[in-house]
Parts: sequence; structure tokens; C-alpha cells
Amino acid sequence: MLENILVRIVLLLIGGFIPALIYLVVLRNTEKFSREPWRMVLGVFSRGATLSIFIAIIFELILYFIYKVQIERIYIFLSEHPDLDALILACVIAPFVEELAKLYSVTKAKHQIDELEDGLIYGASAGLGFAAMENVLYELNFVFTGNLESFTILVFVRSISSTLLHASASGIAGYGLGCLYLRRTYGKAILCVLCAMGLHGLFNLCASISIIFGDIWYSSIIGFVFATAIAIVAFGYVREKTRTLDRQGMY
Repeated sequence: MLENILVRIVLLLIGGFIPALIYLVVLRNTEKFSREPWRMVLGVFSRGATLSIFIAIIFELILYFIYKVQIERIYIFLSEHPDLDALILACVIAPFVEELAKLYSVTKAKHQIDELEDGLIYGASAGLGFAAMENVLYELNFVFTGNLESFTILVFVRSISSTLLHASASGIAGYGLGCLYLRRTYGKAILCVLCAMGLHGLFNLCASISIIFGDIWYSSIIGFVFATAIAIVAFGYVREKTRTLDRQGMY
């Protein structure tokens, strides 16, 4: 019995963290010159998985009691009875709280940000740490109910959708933080954070599409396709922006 539980815990951690760590390696190595030290990158990743998650839970609970809505953020491929309150929570409250919570972890690496692309790297690192722990929380029920098929599908879905989304949105917000630290461009910093929140909200809107169109059988497929496309394109943008800034820094 104990051995079975340990196996499931290992599966849970692998499913939650391995995809995020793979993306972390890819993104960190996108920078060819003056790469960020792994100690700092993993430190921000760890804070995203712990400190940012804790902050997000606390503030989402507070807003839960204020607005009296479900605390669980609803995604169409996870929910059964979404409603308008859930849509507001998923598309407005969650992006606002979570992007600020992840950005707070990036501020702990302030003295390490000496190039604009560093903000992208550390922002995405915090986002990937956050996504990894969020994956564990979402997959917890699936792995312990014994439904390994559902667990495998969920790992795949979240690894190419929400994990990339968190990395991309936080990377953009982190870039804004880099602009603030290095250029003192407050307007651009605020704009980047708002763009990160908007991207996050748009992703959640696509993932919650049945609230708008009703519980139609193909709505989950449409929502997943659009949400995944947004996440992949955004992640590609963050990588390309990192490459461009990295090359510019050599001249």
C-alpha cells in the first residue's frame, strides 16, 4: 500500500514538474551570451512554485469571500458547472492576482537583472515554477483516484497549454520589470504587466469557452485549440524577443 502511494507521488511530481523544467532549460539556453546562472534561475523557479503560489492562494481566497464565487478557477476541460462568476474569476481576478504574485518572485532577483532579456528569463522562470506547482495541485485528484489515463491526458494538456501560458505571460511582465530597473521606463513596465494580465485572461477565456457558447460537445475542443495556440505563439514570441535582445547586447 505504501509503495503504491509512493509510486503515485513520484508520478505526480514528474507530471507536474518535468514539463516545466524542460521548458526552463529551453528558455534559459535561448540566451547565447552571458547566460543566467542556474543557481539564480532555479531560485526564481522555486520561489514561483512556493512563494508565488502561496500569495496567489491567499489573495484569491480573499477575493473569493469578497465576490462570493468559487475559489477553483474554471477551465472548460476541467469544469462541470461553470457560470458567470467563475468566468469573472478565471478571466479577471486570477490573471490580476497571479501575474502580480509571480512578478513578486522576480523582484528577488533584481540585482541579477543587468540586461533587458534577463527580465524575460527570470519572469518566465517564476511562471514555470508557478505552473509546475499548479500542475501538481490540478493533477492531485487524478493520480490518486487511480485513473492514470485521465492523469496522462491532463499532463499532456497542461504541459502544452497552461505551462507555456504562465511562462509567456510572466516573461512579458518580467521584461517590463527589466525596463523599469534598467531604463526607468515606468510606462512601459506597467504596459508589459497589463499585457501579461491580458494574455492570461484571454487564455482563460478560451479555456472557459463553454460559459459563452453553452455545454456543447465540441466547445472543449475549440477552447483547447485556441488556448493552446495562444500559449504556443506567446512562448515563441518570448523566445524570439530573448534572442533579439541577446544579439543586440553584443554590439
